Amino acid sequence: MELGGLPLKLLPVPGQDYMLVMSNGYTEHFIASIDVREEKVAHRVSIPQGFLGLVASPDGQAIYASAGGNEHIQKYSFTKGTLRLQSEIRLPAGSFPAGLAINPDGKRLYVAGNLSGALHVVDLESGRVTASIRVGAKPYTCVISKDATKAYVSNWGGDSVSVVDLNSNRLIHDIKVRHKPNDLLMTSDGGRLFVASGNWNTVSVIETARARVVEEIDIALVPNSLPGSTPNALALSPDGKVLYVANADNNSLAVIDVSNPNRSVPRGFIPTGWYPSAVAVSPDGRKIVVANGKGLQSVPTPKREYLSPQSEDRRPSIHSLLEGALSFIDLPDAKRLGMYSEQVHKNSPYSKGRNTEPKPLFTLGVDCPIRYVFYIIKENRTYDQILGDMEEGNGDPDYCLFPEEVTPNHHALARQFVLFDNLYHDAEVSADGHHWVTSAYATDYVEKLWPSTYSGRGKLRPDYHDDPDAYSAAGFLWDRAAEAGISYRSYGEFARRQGAEPAKVRPATPSLAGHIHPTYLGASGTGPGGSSIVVMSDMDRYRLWREEFEQFEKQGEMPRLTILSLPRDHTMGTRPGVHSPRAMVADNDLGLGHIVETLSRSRFWKNLAIFVIEDDTQSGPDHVDVHRTVGFVISPYIKRRFVDSTMYSSMSMLKTMEQILGLRPMTQYDAGAMPMWNAFQSAADLSPYRALPARVPLDEKNLATAYGAQRSLVLNLDDIDSAPDHEFNEILWKAIKGPDAVLPPRRVAAFVAPLD
Repeated sequence: MELGGLPLKLLPVPGQDYMLVMSNGYTEHFIASIDVREEKVAHRVSIPQGFLGLVASPDGQAIYASAGGNEHIQKYSFTKGTLRLQSEIRLPAGSFPAGLAINPDGKRLYVAGNLSGALHVVDLESGRVTASIRVGAKPYTCVISKDATKAYVSNWGGDSVSVVDLNSNRLIHDIKVRHKPNDLLMTSDGGRLFVASGNWNTVSVIETARARVVEEIDIALVPNSLPGSTPNALALSPDGKVLYVANADNNSLAVIDVSNPNRSVPRGFIPTGWYPSAVAVSPDGRKIVVANGKGLQSVPTPKREYLSPQSEDRRPSIHSLLEGALSFIDLPDAKRLGMYSEQVHKNSPYSKGRNTEPKPLFTLGVDCPIRYVFYIIKENRTYDQILGDMEEGNGDPDYCLFPEEVTPNHHALARQFVLFDNLYHDAEVSADGHHWVTSAYATDYVEKLWPSTYSGRGKLRPDYHDDPDAYSAAGFLWDRAAEAGISYRSYGEFARRQGAEPAKVRPATPSLAGHIHPTYLGASGTGPGGSSIVVMSDMDRYRLWREEFEQFEKQGEMPRLTILSLPRDHTMGTRPGVHSPRAMVADNDLGLGHIVETLSRSRFWKNLAIFVIEDDTQSGPDHVDVHRTVGFVISPYIKRRFVDSTMYSSMSMLKTMEQILGLRPMTQYDAGAMPMWNAFQSAADLSPYRALPARVPLDEKNLATAYGAQRSLVLNLDDIDSAPDHEFNEILWKAIKGPDAVLPPRRVAAFVAPLD
């Protein structure tokens, strides 16, 4: 059932045939009442903002919901499937309420304050906070013991569960669990607490009497897998014998027999929709209900609806194309569960174990002539936006925003080397995109927060690049290089921001410290005058990099892995006085061309491969799929004038680089990706690339009369991705195409990737 938004919580209402679902995504935030028997929405109320927390009174007549950045709890009456707002309970400023629990007598409410790092105790009779108990970092949710003497709080920003004495309102101790725990579930007898670790492939089982972990359940499709399953929601069958675990990034439920304490037995898997984010079992035990956070499928970006004025509740951009859904699944018997399990394994290239990927042309680590990898990360473009006007490949010129006149080097590189017209991004926006292209994963911390924060709601504004709580447990590409003893250097990517006060600056990721250029500004960098997109051109970035590279030439050695941010294709809209979108993209194109030319004329060219990709595709339409992106591989060992329509992902690029450098994969996604060896050749073609000059003025500035100029002054364009995408992209399109440009009709394409 299509639902919309990003559903984060499913709540069976005690004694009734209803479930409630809370949705907290980019578009409308809402609470919906679901008639489980009829499998339909009975009632739906819009809320300004919320996050995760939803709990019912013991009699099911009162519902409490977290309001996230609005810093309060909303109380609703619930009668015959209908919700009615009754009151609001104010919380301490800076709390950001997340998960909720209520004690058995219904008199006290417990609130996980995600930003306050506290468990807040609310007296429901007076509606006042009576205590705030410090727990761990970024608490996610909480549960109450059967005798109501203890609270257990999962610390999303740490690796522990806090145990709180509710008689004295003090923290007793923390129980160590695996990386980034999120959901908690207590057995009906209170003897066991199940803890999902979102950044690891485990559910920890805590014996509450002894307050220690007595069992770890591996919920991945393959035992001892690399990280990436993302367990993030738990449910028990009514008899307490079967545990259902929503594995968000495996698009499945793990089914675990937990009837024998400390002797849990995995029974199989159930396929779900895209990114299962909540799970519950109907009171009669006959149906499993799953909330699919990102819906059921990816789609093309519709151009007409995408670029036409819309009401606030539609926002037709990549964010709103991900619409949550509910799945109602009849409880499977053993035979059906076996069939489901087989399907889940077929759906995952990581688990199916088929040796179908192409083999490298070289014996890697023995006779591979490629010694150096140069990795360029750009900002936010789809395939059609840049290359849609090419006669070669599967492009649509009607979707092209920056054609060959603006991007001559992109087009020349695609023609002279390999054109990849079937390459897709794993990410939706820059918040998760920079993680996907450098760590082959985006944690549930990132995936659950960016839709709401990108919509401009609330006070929670994570720095997804500089906050270690956002990092994958598997680390980054440079961590793998450090592990292998391979030299590396970063220019702007995940580097320290410039021009900020030292106390407010988090250090670069541990393995990157000491390996970053001190003044090179990446996409998230700031400097005197504001955004790095304004204060540093990509040609300036090229020159800054080239200064060091010339020293490498003299020394006869360069870092074997270089990661370089080239972000100016993001643009600053039509803000008056700054460079126009055409000029910024042309500058980006010229910077890329000069980097490739410099490398191809260097002493390292005969042993080099250059990889180029966008960090995501959020800033525009594409006629095939909203995730299709621009990418290049440039090397003497890359085929010339070749169109490679193999279905690749951004993880394919990471995997190919890892194989060349002899690095271990980081997660299930680079490990399971299709490498790009079809585009390589064994014989070297050492002819260099010559950068093409810009065809549009690089000093072209936006005028005050430009389309959207005044709105571009108001929008926050200084911080990457802080402006509403639907509005920002419309400004770009109409500023370039003209305010009255006729937009082609929406196009829908369907395709299925073969399993074999």
